[in-house]
Amino acid sequence: HPAYLHGGYQAAAGEPLELFGAAIKPAADLVPGTQITRQQALRSSVRDHVLQTAHTLYAADARSPVLIEMLLTLHQLHPRHLPTLLLLACAYFSSGQADKSLEYNAKILEIDPKYVEAMSNIGTTLRSMGYAAEAEERWWAAIRLSPGYWDAVENLLGVLCGSGGGSGSAGGGAAKPRYSEALQLCEFVDSRLCTSREPLRYSVAGKQLPRLQSLLYSAGNLRLALGDVPGARREYEKAADVALGGAMRLQDAVVRIAQAGADTQQPLDYNALPLTMLAPDAAARVLHVLFPATHGVLPGFAALAPAALTQANHVAANLLLALAKLHQDHAAVARPLTVVLPLYYAAHALAPSPSTCNNLGIILSAIPSAPTPTRVPSVQGGTQAAQAPMGAALALQYYTHGLRLDARHPHLYTNLGSLLKDLGYAHEAVHMYRRAIELRPSFDVALANLGNAVKDMGAVQEAVTYYVRAARVSPDFVEA
Repeated sequence: HPAYLHGGYQAAAGEPLELFGAAIKPAADLVPGTQITRQQALRSSVRDHVLQTAHTLYAADARSPVLIEMLLTLHQLHPRHLPTLLLLACAYFSSGQADKSLEYNAKILEIDPKYVEAMSNIGTTLRSMGYAAEAEERWWAAIRLSPGYWDAVENLLGVLCGSGGGSGSAGGGAAKPRYSEALQLCEFVDSRLCTSREPLRYSVAGKQLPRLQSLLYSAGNLRLALGDVPGARREYEKAADVALGGAMRLQDAVVRIAQAGADTQQPLDYNALPLTMLAPDAAARVLHVLFPATHGVLPGFAALAPAALTQANHVAANLLLALAKLHQDHAAVARPLTVVLPLYYAAHALAPSPSTCNNLGIILSAIPSAPTPTRVPSVQGGTQAAQAPMGAALALQYYTHGLRLDARHPHLYTNLGSLLKDLGYAHEAVHMYRRAIELRPSFDVALANLGNAVKDMGAVQEAVTYYVRAARVSPDFVEA
C-alpha cells in the first residue's frame, strides 16, 4: 500500500491523548487498540494520529485483527476519508479477505474514480483470485491515468513477462511471456514521462529514478529477446543516462574513464579511444574520479537512502554489463574493447562481483601486451614472483580479486588455472582445476582442462579418467 504521509500530531492543551497506558475508559467509547475516544477521533488531527498508528501496526503485523477493527472505527467516523479506506482494503487483503478488500477499494472509486492506488490494488486482488485478464485491465486503467504509478507498472510488466502467471480467467493455465505487449507498456510509460529526448529528461522524482532505470533496462532486455539489437542498445544507453542524472551522457562517461586510465586531461575521441588497462583497485575508483561532488555516487542516485542506492547500483551495473556484452557479441552494434572495457570498469565500481571479475580476466588475458613483473599463486600457499604480459598480469589480479569476493566460484578457479597453464605454471594450474571440480564435480570444462594439464605432465591414464567424467556429464563435449 502507498505510504500515508501525515503531519506531526499535537493534542490541544489540557487534552492529552494516548494510544496506550491512559486511564481506563469504557471500551465501547474507544477506538480499538487505543485509549482514544471516538469523540476525540472525530477531529481530523486525531484521526491522522490514529491512522499513523495503524500504519505502524500494519507494518509489524498486517494480519492483526485489532488493525481492521481500528480502521473500521475510523471509517465509521470519517466515511469519505480515502487514506483510511485504502489501508483498510490493504489490511483485508493481507488477512486473506479478498472480497472485502475489493469492496473497500470500490468504495474509494465511488468517491474518487481516478484514485489510481485503489485501481492498482483491485488489480492485485483480482490477480490473487485468479482473474488475470481483469487484473490487467485495472492496472492498465491506473497506468493510463498515472503513467508514473510504478506499483501498477511493475505488476503488469511482471505478468506480461511471464513472472506473474497466466493471462486468462480463474483456473487458467500458466502463461507464456508476452514480450511484445510488455514492450508496448514500456514504450507507453517512457513516452508519457519523457519531457525531452535531447537532452534526455523525465518528469520523475529523484527517488523514483531507479524504477525508471529498471523500466528502460527491461525494455532493452525485451527488445533483445525480440531480435531488435540496435533498439536494445538504445534502451540500455537511455537507462544509463537516467542513472547519470543529466551530469553527462554515457559516451561522455566512457571517454572520461579512458582519460583517467591514460592519466590525461586532453580531449579524447569516443571513436578512437586508447585501450584502458586498469587494475581492480583502480577500476573501483573510477566513479570517484568522474563524480567527486557525490563521492562516487551516480548523480541520478544522489538522493537515495543506502539500501535503495545499493539496489539501484546493482541494476546499473547489470545494464552496463548487458551493453558491454551486446557490443562484444553482435556485429550490428559492435564496439572495440576501448569502449567495452570502460563499461566493465564502471560496472565493477558500482557493484563488484565475481562474475564481473571473471569476465574482465577473460578479456584482459587475451590482450597482447609487453611483459611486466607480477605475482602468481604458489601451490605451497602465498604467491611467487613472475613475469607476464600486462593483460595477463591484470587478469591474474581480477581472478584473485574475484576469489576474495567468492572463494567458492568454480569458473574463477578454472580460468585462473588456464591462465597459469599458459604462463608455464602447470602444477599451480592443476591445483586450481582440482579446486574447481571439488566445488563442482560435474563441471565439464574444468574436468577436461584438468585432463589436458595432467596429460601434458605425463599422467596419461589419469587424464583419461577426467576426460571420461567430462564426457559423461556432457556427451556432446567434443574436446573431452
